[in-house]
Amino acid sequence: MTSIPIRIANAVVTELNHSDRTWAVPFRATRGYADWDKDYKGLDDVSVDVVFVTRGWTVELDDETTLRYAPQIDIAVRKRFKPDDRDAATGRLRAGKVDPYVDLLEDIFAYFSGQRNTTPLEDETTATWVDSDIPSWVNQAKLRKGMFEGVVRLTYEITKANP
Repeated sequence: MTSIPIRIANAVVTELNHSDRTWAVPFRATRGYADWDKDYKGLDDVSVDVVFVTRGWTVELDDETTLRYAPQIDIAVRKRFKPDDRDAATGRLRAGKVDPYVDLLEDIFAYFSGQRNTTPLEDETTATWVDSDIPSWVNQAKLRKGMFEGVVRLTYEITKANP
């Protein structure tokens, strides 16, 4: 059986890619492990990566028969800008080129915060949404290098029978 964090990340990808959703910037989300190049080589379009957070969340014994998981999922929005996205006089990225990706972060945050419901997983288990946060609106160091990176973090809770 696939692990809890992978199943939740897959469910988040399904939600993000649902055909009736419209976003500030069109994209196709994929699940991965945050193993992308530091300079985003080959990233010509926006990339939305769904990864489970590998540290900081808990698995606890809820009672003698169940485990309680509190997994977190990061949705990373990444974009490598083109040289002509910079102001010729200052060399800085034009705000109008960056703004749509900040808007996309807010769209994703608002969507999941507004749902406040359960996310069905493939084995009849459900993940209950607990919280949404935007731990990084814009990674300033990457932005100075012509790259956008922002992150929405989702927290869920799941109880599962203890084998």
